Formats: sequence, structure tokens, C-alpha cells
Amino acid sequence: MDNNQDRESTEPVQSNSRWGRATSDAGDDRREALSELAASYYYCVYAWWRRSGREAEAAATATLAFFDRWLSESPPQRTDSGVERMRTWLLERLAELSGETLETPVEPPLALDPAWAEARYADEPPGEADAIFQRRWALTVLEFTVATMRAEYTARGEEALFPELVPFAGYDSGEEDRYLGAADRTGLTVGAMHKEVFDFRHRQRELLLYFAGDTLLDPAEATSEITALLCACDAPGPEAATARLPTEIANVHPDEMLARAMQSVRMTGGGAAGWHPPTVAEAARLFPQYEVSALLGRGGMGAVYRGRQVELDRPVAIKLLPLEVSVDRDFADRFRREARAMARLQHPNIIDVYDFGTTSEGHLFFVMEYVEGTNLDALIRGPGLAPAQALQIVSSVCEALAYAHAEGVVHRDIKPANVMVSTKGKVKVADFGLAQLSDATAEQLGHTVTGTVMGTPDYMAPEQKRGMHVDHRADIYSLGVMLYEMLCREVPQGIFDPPSHRVA
Repeated sequence: MDNNQDRESTEPVQSNSRWGRATSDAGDDRREALSELAASYYYCVYAWWRRSGREAEAAATATLAFFDRWLSESPPQRTDSGVERMRTWLLERLAELSGETLETPVEPPLALDPAWAEARYADEPPGEADAIFQRRWALTVLEFTVATMRAEYTARGEEALFPELVPFAGYDSGEEDRYLGAADRTGLTVGAMHKEVFDFRHRQRELLLYFAGDTLLDPAEATSEITALLCACDAPGPEAATARLPTEIANVHPDEMLARAMQSVRMTGGGAAGWHPPTVAEAARLFPQYEVSALLGRGGMGAVYRGRQVELDRPVAIKLLPLEVSVDRDFADRFRREARAMARLQHPNIIDVYDFGTTSEGHLFFVMEYVEGTNLDALIRGPGLAPAQALQIVSSVCEALAYAHAEGVVHRDIKPANVMVSTKGKVKVADFGLAQLSDATAEQLGHTVTGTVMGTPDYMAPEQKRGMHVDHRADIYSLGVMLYEMLCREVPQGIFDPPSHRVA
């Protein structure tokens, strides 16, 4: 498979849609845009003439005459009624010409194959002319989308993968058996298949918005246009749902495909319960330069594996982030910035970051120092801590935070689970920078990643709970809560006694 950078598609720039150029006064550019649009959408016009009562030959003549007049005598103007959307402009102009006798132009403006058009028209469901036109318009946009994607996969040498992805065009999450079957047939891991489906759906949405926006004066209204196309699929009536579709989109459900384009593309519902981290064997394949031996833990913001860096013969911990957040481009950019900041933090009480990047399946990851021991949460809930031990640990955490704050880094998720204590009593603070990343995740993906997004409520400063901007003082507040828990074995809530009243 190609790597992430090769697979990444550039979102088409729509500063000037084809319909916008077609209604401008830009000479050759206008003529070119008009010709391209005529060649793309002529069958919608043919279907309208046929359903309006004209026989096949007369409908073909009227279609050619209409576009000849459009391209030469009466091109669209910005002042025309319905000009904001090409489909509404066409319908109004067709209605104006419906009573005229039209003749085939001497030099037809486009190539129209009457036999092909009539064969396709035979599959149209019952319905009024305008409704058939609107349905056909929606299906044309879908055809362009699927045909473009097929060509892109073929150009990448992935033509065998494409038919496995098409059934996912309108499918939502939660159909794990489909992922398992597709992964088995393609030889990919289930995680890789999730990534392929996500990329497919992301590109599908991108192209649908592009093709819809290309027929609007203002491409920014593409989302509302998709809504109109969704309604248009069923406009002719109930029989439209079972009518035959063109070969290019024969295996998709138009309404599902369009509905997916109106919402953000997600891989699962998010959170620890919605993400299945790779097995140890799958993780080992993702990191050939490491020996991966065990899954140490998992949560909403990732899974941690124990490994060994073969070349340097040193133990490491590998944190793998879920695909749900990894494939978000804005999040990935921010992850790399934060990872660089984390890697620059060199302090004896902060876990070192050795490496970071993206796996072949698309997971973001970073490799860090492995601490042989346990975390502070396990110590509190297990044997507990003597006051002297608690103060010694807090002193080390204070040293780490003072250093990080001086470097301009705020942790924002200080809690016992993020403090490691080695078997030799060495204290290390983990996950610097990830709390800031998970704040961005909640906003970008529209849902909460269980466990870490926006911090952990029991330890959060009041301003952080309210979603306000926080600085180093939020870490100090969290540290105070953690110290109380270390001494009293519970977090302070409501009205509580000071530790001096509870601990000898």
C-alpha cells in the first residue's frame, strides 16, 4: 500500500466554480465552462424533454437545440431568475421553451447518442418531468464522484481494492463483520481496512461537495445543495427507490451516499469502548524496528505497548493513538507540533520521548522511555503511601512541572495515572502535551474521547471545567488534588477535612 503522504488527496479549490465561470463575462473561459457543463448534464435535459411528452427523436432534437441556443444566443446571465443554481436555471429555461418548435442545429454543440440516451431513459421511474430531471441530476453527481474515485484507485494500482470499498459508500459504523470480510479478502488487517474505508469515505465526501459546488454560483452552499440532491432522489415517487441505476453506481444506495456527505466522516463512535487497538501481533507488524511483547494498557487516547528497540537494545513503551483521531488532518498536524515539544522536554522527572510518527495503517504514535514499575494510581489504590512518601513524590512532580512551565508547556491532565514510579523509587511524569491535543479532538470530531478529553473532571481546575483558557495554575490545582488523594486515599469533594485532621 502507498504511505499516508502518497494517499493524501488535496481538496479541490473552488474559488470559481464552473457555473460561476459560465455566467461570467470572461470570454473563452466562459465558453469553455458552458461547453463542459453541457457535455456533463445533457442527459438530464433529454430526460426532461422525454417526460414532457416528446418522442425520442424529438427529445434529442430539442436537447441539441436547447444547448445550441444556450451556448450561442442566450447564455446564462447573473441577472437571470434561478441562476444561483445551474439546475434551477435550466428548469426555468426549459419551461420557457417547452411550447416552441425546435430544430436540430446545423452544427450541434455536443455529441448526443440517441440510442444510448433512450436506453437509459427506459430505466427512469414514473414521475413528472421536473422530478425526473432533479433525480437524474443527483445521480449524475454521484456518477461523477464514483467514476473519479475509480480512476484514482486505478492510477494508484489499487483497482482490486476499489470494489471492496464501494459497498461502504453509504454504510455507517458498527458493521464489524463487513470490515472482517473485506480485510480477509484483501489480505489487510482489520485496522488497515478501517483506515481504507475512512479514506474512501473522506474522498467521497470531498468529491461530492466539489461536484455539487461546481454547479452553484457560490460553492460554499454545496452542503445545502447535497441536501436538495438527497430529496431529489425520491422526488418522482416510491418507485424511484427501486428503479435501476447506472452501472457506475449500481452497487451504492444514493440516499445513504448523499446523507453521509452531509456529516463529518467518523470511523467509530469514539472512546475506549468504540476502538479496538491492534493485537500484540498486529502491533509487531506495524513496528518492525521494535520487538513488541505486551499490551500494557488502553484508553480513549490510545493503547500502550511494551517493546524493545532492537538496534539500541533498550526497553521502550509505544503509545498508539486511535485511527479516529489519527486520520484527522488538523489533529495530526497538531500532534506533530506537540510531539516535538514533548521531545524537547529533557528532565529526570519527565518521561523521555524517543520517536514519533505515523504507522503504515495511519495511527499516530510515539515511542518513549519505558519505566519498570507502576503508576501512582495503583499505589494509592493498593498499599497506599506514607505521608513522607507522598511528599517526596509530590516534590519530584513539582520539579517536573516547574521545568515544563518554564519551557512554556502546560500539562493540563495531572493525575495519579499519569505519574509513574519505578521499582527504584524514581518518579516520572507522563503524557505531556496530550491533554492539549485531546481538547482539539473533541472540537474537531464532534464527540468526547473517553477518559482524557478536556482533562479528568476530579482533578480539573474550575476554569478548565468551564472550558476557559488555562495556564500553569491549572496544573498546580490538579497537583493539590492529587496530593490530597495521596494522603487521604480519596479526592477532595464538597466539604472535606484537611489532611492534617485525617492523617497522623
